[in-house]
Amino acid sequence: MRRLSIFTETPVIKNIIIINVIMFVLMFIYDNQFAYTGEFEKTLNYKLGLHYFGSPDFRPWQIVTHFFMHASVSHIFFNMFSLFSLGVILEKVWGAKRFLIFYLICGLGAALMHELAQAFQVYQACQSFIYNPDTLTALQKVKLNGTISVAVGASGAIFGVFAAFALLFPNQELFIFFIPIPIKAKYVIGALVCIDFYLGFKGTSLFGYGDNIAHFAHIGGAITGFIMVQIWKRNRTTFW
Repeated sequence: MRRLSIFTETPVIKNIIIINVIMFVLMFIYDNQFAYTGEFEKTLNYKLGLHYFGSPDFRPWQIVTHFFMHASVSHIFFNMFSLFSLGVILEKVWGAKRFLIFYLICGLGAALMHELAQAFQVYQACQSFIYNPDTLTALQKVKLNGTISVAVGASGAIFGVFAAFALLFPNQELFIFFIPIPIKAKYVIGALVCIDFYLGFKGTSLFGYGDNIAHFAHIGGAITGFIMVQIWKRNRTTFW
């Protein structure tokens, strides 16, 4: 009798993790040569990360490539761990094709929300949707305060997975790092989305230092996931 592993049953999750790990290794090897020269614009993360659409460095393929790139070991670890923890259940429920469609659309929804948030910030500072860091005035730089940056990571798509899990399995208890008691998914994931919403407007982090997190991408992924599940749930109730 042949035993099936969790990855055999969820090929999309397996391949997403493999692609992300491969891209991270390539990024680490390729970008290392520019680590001491300050030539960030030559790195893979700069080329494949998502730029603001009104900037000269924006390229259409970045809308997809950015959620296969990561900035650090901890970044890719927590994203892939989160995807594996909850995503495998959704892929088993939906099947590989539907889960892949869901994941990609959530990633696109996250990118759209992130771009819209940046467009709002650029217009407020520059009275234009065009952004060129080389031509900004001192006042415009102060108003933007470094908020326009290159976005990388699968977090937006994964927040869509979070939202779907909370809707389909709202009472499933989850264990969270450093919290010794299980908490129902609807409370954990609801709190995460609310925190992101707050921090997105506040422009800071939970730890008090400058924030490099694309909070509105998370919100966009969660909203996209919520809408898709509501459409797909018309003929299916919650599971738990």
